[in-house]
Amino acid sequence: MSAKLAMTISTLLLNLVSVSTLLASDGLVPFSAWDLNNDPANINVEATDRAFEYNLARLPMRGELEKKPWTDTYWPSYKRGIAQRWVDSSSIGFSFRDFFSSRLSEKKVAKLSPAEKYDLYLGNMDYPLTEAEKNRTSRSAPKWEGLCHGWAMASMLFDEPNPITVVNNNGVVIHFGSSDIKALLTLLQGNYNEGKTYFAGSRCDAKFNVYRWHNRNNACMDVNAGAFHVILSNKIGILKQGIVIDRQTDKEVWNQPVHAFRSKIIAEQAATADAAPGTVKEVVVSTVITYTAEIEPNFYPQNRAGTEDFRVLKEYRYILELNRHGNIIGGEWISSDYPDFIWTQSRVRFVNYFASLAKLYQLSIRANN
Repeated sequence: MSAKLAMTISTLLLNLVSVSTLLASDGLVPFSAWDLNNDPANINVEATDRAFEYNLARLPMRGELEKKPWTDTYWPSYKRGIAQRWVDSSSIGFSFRDFFSSRLSEKKVAKLSPAEKYDLYLGNMDYPLTEAEKNRTSRSAPKWEGLCHGWAMASMLFDEPNPITVVNNNGVVIHFGSSDIKALLTLLQGNYNEGKTYFAGSRCDAKFNVYRWHNRNNACMDVNAGAFHVILSNKIGILKQGIVIDRQTDKEVWNQPVHAFRSKIIAEQAATADAAPGTVKEVVVSTVITYTAEIEPNFYPQNRAGTEDFRVLKEYRYILELNRHGNIIGGEWISSDYPDFIWTQSRVRFVNYFASLAKLYQLSIRANN
């Protein structure tokens, strides 16, 4: 047991704070001062962003975005991504080409995948987007692989779409459900983005038991706990901007859009020997974040359905290391699992094959007014 862990447990006991979370883990991840990959400034690089606040006393201890990220599926690869015919899985057997010569019925068109509907809307009968999705995905892909990176970011950058009905140039009536539009936004934001992506942390690409922290490499010991608190409290608490975290510590990636947090200090202690250089005080913090979880595709928007079943609250405990000015300069995790990395991204533009998606999106937004 490290000196830091021993002092933390002692301090918590003296303050009558439960240490069950501490005792349940093997120990703290020895990763105090953040490196270049974990620097909070990595997330704060847009020209319009104000400088981050690092002083703990001046940082908000809670924050929430007015606009909540919308829920949807992550369009898993083993289900063929957005080429999945989610409305009626029994329709997977019929071929679009087989029916077009005799004019597809409105009922059959409604059962097509988001990719097929978009190709049809554009009148492209060779279905380039559908074919691209089928080539990109595989029935044998791991079940966690998909477009969660596109969904998580799109859910924060775009308003939640409503169902719309449009007619293409050939007179074919196409019903786009909310998830059909979401799927197209998800793919565009995630896989066709020409903008910039900003990371703090590194992807861990290893399989391991999360309790065996001593076997992790640097990529599996981030994101730094101090950087996590600085980014969370600045982006959501001050700037009112959402962030995406990979909530899975190991090889699998589960991107989740975070829109709220609340923190509380549960103990304070003197600096320990393995703290970041310049540390004069350590603060034990409990933070509960709120992120949006995935659900199955839906024809209607879900944020207005009056249910919060897809909101997930997750608690993290960690130590913040403060210098003599009260600024956060490092940190260590107490929780045995923690985010692998944090990232943000600029909003994608509707260009090239997706130029016409701008019209569909605007129609879907106005459909609620």
